[in-house]
Amino acid sequence: PILSRQTPEEQEADILGSRDRLTEELGAPPQTFAMPNGGRADYDPATLEILQSAGFAAACTTRRGANAPGAELLELRRLGVGSDPLFMLAARLAGLVDEGIRRWLPF
Repeated sequence: PILSRQTPEEQEADILGSRDRLTEELGAPPQTFAMPNGGRADYDPATLEILQSAGFAAACTTRRGANAPGAELLELRRLGVGSDPLFMLAARLAGLVDEGIRRWLPF
Protein backbone atom coordinates (compact mmCIF):
# COMPACT_ATOMS: atom_id res chain seq x y z
CA PRO A 1 0.00 0.00 0.00
CA ILE A 2 0.96 3.63 -0.50
CA LEU A 3 1.73 4.73 3.04
CA SER A 4 0.55 8.33 2.68
CA ARG A 5 -2.92 7.05 1.77
CA GLN A 6 -3.19 5.23 5.09
CA THR A 7 -3.92 6.51 8.55
CA PRO A 8 -0.94 6.63 10.89
CA GLU A 9 -2.35 3.57 12.66
CA GLU A 10 -2.56 1.61 9.39
CA GLN A 11 0.96 2.70 8.44
CA GLU A 12 2.29 1.57 11.80
CA ALA A 13 0.58 -1.81 11.49
CA ASP A 14 2.02 -2.37 7.99
CA ILE A 15 5.54 -1.18 8.85
CA LEU A 16 5.79 -3.06 12.13
CA GLY A 17 4.16 -6.16 10.65
CA SER A 18 6.72 -6.21 7.84
CA ARG A 19 9.59 -5.59 10.26
CA ASP A 20 8.41 -8.35 12.59
CA ARG A 21 7.97 -10.85 9.76
CA LEU A 22 11.46 -10.17 8.44
CA THR A 23 12.87 -10.44 11.96
CA GLU A 24 11.19 -13.82 12.38
CA GLU A 25 12.37 -15.14 9.01
CA LEU A 26 15.91 -13.73 9.13
CA GLY A 27 16.63 -13.94 12.84
CA ALA A 28 17.51 -10.25 13.14
CA PRO A 29 15.52 -7.06 12.66
CA PRO A 30 16.03 -5.15 9.42
CA GLN A 31 17.95 -1.89 9.79
CA THR A 32 16.71 -0.30 6.57
CA PHE A 33 13.34 0.24 4.92
CA ALA A 34 12.34 0.71 1.28
CA MET A 35 9.43 3.10 0.81
CA PRO A 36 6.66 1.50 -1.28
CA ASN A 37 6.70 3.35 -4.62
CA GLY A 38 9.04 5.80 -2.89
CA GLY A 39 8.04 9.12 -4.41
CA ARG A 40 7.69 12.17 -2.17
CA ALA A 41 3.89 11.89 -2.24
CA ASP A 42 4.01 8.22 -1.21
CA TYR A 43 5.01 8.82 2.42
CA ASP A 44 4.39 11.56 4.94
CA PRO A 45 5.72 12.90 8.26
CA ALA A 46 3.83 10.18 10.16
CA THR A 47 5.69 7.56 8.11
CA LEU A 48 9.05 9.03 9.10
CA GLU A 49 8.06 9.17 12.78
CA ILE A 50 6.96 5.52 12.70
CA LEU A 51 10.18 4.42 11.02
CA GLN A 52 12.27 6.27 13.57
CA SER A 53 10.27 4.87 16.50
CA ALA A 54 10.51 1.37 15.01
CA GLY A 55 14.31 1.58 15.08
CA PHE A 56 15.11 1.81 11.38
CA ALA A 57 18.50 3.40 10.74
CA ALA A 58 17.70 4.45 7.17
CA ALA A 59 15.02 4.34 4.49
CA CYS A 60 15.30 4.58 0.70
CA THR A 61 12.99 6.52 -1.54
CA THR A 62 12.90 6.38 -5.33
CA ARG A 63 13.73 10.07 -5.57
CA ARG A 64 16.72 10.52 -7.86
CA GLY A 65 19.93 12.11 -6.70
CA ALA A 66 22.98 11.79 -4.52
CA ASN A 67 22.99 11.97 -0.74
CA ALA A 68 25.30 14.64 0.64
CA PRO A 69 26.76 14.46 4.13
CA GLY A 70 24.00 15.28 6.57
CA ALA A 71 21.24 13.95 4.28
CA GLU A 72 18.09 12.79 6.02
CA LEU A 73 18.73 9.08 6.58
CA LEU A 74 15.03 8.20 6.45
CA GLU A 75 14.66 9.84 3.01
CA LEU A 76 17.70 8.61 1.09
CA ARG A 77 17.75 9.23 -2.64
CA ARG A 78 18.88 6.76 -5.31
CA LEU A 79 21.17 6.88 -8.28
CA GLY A 80 20.22 4.97 -11.41
CA VAL A 81 23.24 3.13 -12.75
CA GLY A 82 22.07 2.91 -16.35
CA SER A 83 24.73 2.68 -19.05
CA ASP A 84 27.06 5.42 -17.81
CA PRO A 85 30.79 4.71 -18.10
CA LEU A 86 32.35 3.55 -14.84
CA PHE A 87 34.19 6.84 -14.31
CA MET A 88 30.87 8.72 -14.52
CA LEU A 89 29.24 6.43 -11.98
CA ALA A 90 32.22 6.98 -9.66
CA ALA A 91 31.91 10.77 -10.08
CA ARG A 92 28.18 10.63 -9.37
CA LEU A 93 28.67 8.46 -6.28
CA ALA A 94 31.31 10.91 -5.04
CA GLY A 95 28.84 13.77 -5.51
CA LEU A 96 30.99 15.44 -8.17
CA VAL A 97 28.31 15.31 -10.88
CA ASP A 98 24.62 15.86 -10.22
CA GLU A 99 21.66 14.97 -12.41
CA GLY A 100 21.47 18.48 -13.91
CA ILE A 101 25.06 18.34 -15.17
CA ARG A 102 24.75 14.70 -16.26
CA ARG A 103 21.97 15.56 -18.73
CA TRP A 104 24.35 17.81 -20.66
CA LEU A 105 27.01 15.14 -21.14
CA PRO A 106 27.20 13.16 -24.40
CA PHE A 107 26.90 9.66 -22.89
